[in-house]
Amino acid sequence: MASLTKTEQTALDRTIQHICDVCRDNLISVILYGSKARGDSLPESDIDIMILVRNRDKVDRDKLYDFLLLDDVGYDINISLNIYEGEYFNQLSTMHVPFVKNVLKEGELQGMGEGDFCWAM
Repeated sequence: MASLTKTEQTALDRTIQHICDVCRDNLISVILYGSKARGDSLPESDIDIMILVRNRDKVDRDKLYDFLLLDDVGYDINISLNIYEGEYFNQLSTMHVPFVKNVLKEGELQGMGEGDFCWAM
C-alpha cells in the first residue's frame, strides 16, 4: 500500500494529469512503484513512477521531463519517471527481468479515477 503524504499525493496527481495531457491516447498505464508503493519509504525517498505507452517515439519526453525538472510540480519533491512501451514491458516480464518483476509485484496503478488505466496492452 502506498505511503504518500498529502503533499506527495497532490504532486503525484498533478504529475499524472500532466502525463495524461502530454501522452493522450498513447498512454496505457501510470504505475507507482518503489519504496513509496511498498510502504517502506524514508522522508528523503523519491516517488518512482513508470508510464507505459503504445509508441515511445511519439512521447514528447521534453515536455514530461521539463515539467519535473523545472519544478512545475510546485513542490519540493523528487519524482523519478521511466517510460516503456507496453509491448516491450510485456516482453521483459515474460523474460523474468528482475526490475520488471518488482514493478509488477509492488506497483500500484495510478489514475484520475477508477479504471482509467490498464496494466498493459
